[in-house]
Amino acid sequence: MILESVEVRNVRNIQHESFQLQPTLNLILGPNGAGKTTFLECIYLLIRGRSFRPGLLNSLMSFDADDMLVTAVSRAEKSSYHLGMSKARNDNIRMRLNGADIRQISQIAALVPTQTFLPDLSELVFGTPRVRRSWLNWSVFHTNNQFMDVHRSFLRLLQQRNRAIQQKSADLSAWTEQFAKKAIEVTAIRETHLQGLNDYFQKTVSSLAPDLNLTLNYDCGWSENSLLEALERDKAREQKIGHTRLGPHRADVRLQINSANGEMLGPALRILSRGQGNAVACALKLAQLEHLRERGLQCVVLLDDATAEMDEIYTRRFFNLMNPTGSQIIATGTKNAERIQADLPSNITPNVIQLEAGKIVAA
Repeated sequence: MILESVEVRNVRNIQHESFQLQPTLNLILGPNGAGKTTFLECIYLLIRGRSFRPGLLNSLMSFDADDMLVTAVSRAEKSSYHLGMSKARNDNIRMRLNGADIRQISQIAALVPTQTFLPDLSELVFGTPRVRRSWLNWSVFHTNNQFMDVHRSFLRLLQQRNRAIQQKSADLSAWTEQFAKKAIEVTAIRETHLQGLNDYFQKTVSSLAPDLNLTLNYDCGWSENSLLEALERDKAREQKIGHTRLGPHRADVRLQINSANGEMLGPALRILSRGQGNAVACALKLAQLEHLRERGLQCVVLLDDATAEMDEIYTRRFFNLMNPTGSQIIATGTKNAERIQADLPSNITPNVIQLEAGKIVAA
């Protein structure tokens, strides 16, 4: 699925603009404060129903406006879809697909797989397990039709079990049994997916950072063979802290650095430099894009200030890997078009949109 056009009204400094996009690379260029990141935020908001930056949705609204609107026309093969997001200052967000209101935002998210490469990209390596769980859940959601329902059921059981712990309920054992069963389902789906994703990651990281030797492993969130037995043994500690400590909600994706002869050196988050961490994080996300492409899914990729910290060699490597994924790329930058074009592989011709103070001045 690609976006053919996006119309934005009353979002920060973009009062009313219509962006025409091409299926491959789109560059949104301009000085700081021009509205480049805001445009990426509009796309993310339209597809995910929230911003990729913290804060209330009303803070996105233009200062003197009472509502905001983002619409888009998207296309997959011969089918077209009309997407819409509106928000009044004193009302809830409203999402629409082909003119009809939708209750589950995941309907649009499933139609338009959207991946981000933002300035905090290295947090995928150096950040908390929650960041890596979200990374893994994203591609599991887009490749496994059962995962969303299984994961939602797991989260409901987690809430119910936590409530039983806090209330010292006699029903705790019953909730524990149901929780453990659903936790094993979530774990099995994630582990299988990560195993399949690992081959793509190894190929990608060897191209982006050929001097690194990494392994990718899933930490399920408990250390013993039986989750049910582990939960029973952990009951006294749970009663003290008031929540479930063990399970898929505490899972992690472990990145391990190895020597050239295969000796384990330690966790990537303790060994890698910031630049190496960025390269590994890029490899993790590029692996997902290639994995989805082989399953017939075309992604929209949002890159904020994409080439700011990349040298010429790294930029070419990055786009040489990105291009075959068939993704529609929407990237921002402060360099002029000629300088960015000089860093790109020769077979990539971008669609350039120039923004100044929230207005398109050249396209």
